[in-house]
Amino acid sequence: MALSIASVLKEKAQFLSKEETNSMNDMSAIIVLDGIAVVDEVKAKKLTLFLLKKIQPFGAVVRNDIFIPMDPATNMSLGMAIFEMRNAEEAKKVIAGLDNTPMDRAHTFHAYRYADIVSVLANSEEVALPVKEKFAPLAKATEYIEDAHKWMDDPLQRDQFCIRYNNNTEVYWCDSPNPISALDKTNQSLSLSLDKVMWSPLGTYLATFHSKGVILHAGPQLMECGRFSHVGVDALLFSSQERYAVTWNGQLGVTYKDAICIWDVASNQVLRKFPCTDKLWPSYSFSADERFLATKGTNGIGIFELPSMQMVPRSCFG
Repeated sequence: MALSIASVLKEKAQFLSKEETNSMNDMSAIIVLDGIAVVDEVKAKKLTLFLLKKIQPFGAVVRNDIFIPMDPATNMSLGMAIFEMRNAEEAKKVIAGLDNTPMDRAHTFHAYRYADIVSVLANSEEVALPVKEKFAPLAKATEYIEDAHKWMDDPLQRDQFCIRYNNNTEVYWCDSPNPISALDKTNQSLSLSLDKVMWSPLGTYLATFHSKGVILHAGPQLMECGRFSHVGVDALLFSSQERYAVTWNGQLGVTYKDAICIWDVASNQVLRKFPCTDKLWPSYSFSADERFLATKGTNGIGIFELPSMQMVPRSCFG
């Protein structure tokens, strides 16, 4: 949190030690609200009333007093406000309720504890930002996924289709008068599918269902490039651009906590697991831009943000 405070406030931090803040009592109850609109002194009064209404659901501001620092050079506010709640618990509620929430279309609230900011300013040591760890992609995916859409370069602009018989799957070009096999005869990678196969929405992957999960195939010869390990998998749903997928093992009831798995397709990692309470498939739906996932449960419909899979506040519709 310290790093984010310093990076957001920057030069504004010099105004946090003004005399107006000296009268505040409990440091743990003081909040700095950044990201608000920049206004003149006249509009600052209206802005104070607006902020009081925003804060009211989480507690009471001491003396209804909100300090909006002004820049003496421009006579405009600095886009931040400082105020004191009745206690530290209410301060925590304000931060949890307002941080990273929109004030309007152009401004987003960022809420911090004043004590944390003072601590950051007092610490002169430079802290290195964490380095994002890089993971090597799957070897098979690296080898074949580069040509995942090679079939779209077909000079005759033919589509592909697959045929299932016994435990075998064959893929053909739609050609006249007779279909032509799209795979080498030596390719046996699709011969062990126990149940069914399905294409992904953009045709990048051919998914085969097995007792221990789903295998993804891609490239000119549809070689294996990924797996969703989900024992007893019965159904699969991709998002529109194939970034995410949902699998279901057919189990119903709240006691089966891993009946539904949400996947990141590129990494084959599980983002979250859910029980399934609706026997109608699919009871999950991705948004068109792949930013959200809607789920249907016993209490109604919930909206989750991707890829964090955190429920969007106040988004449950019963």
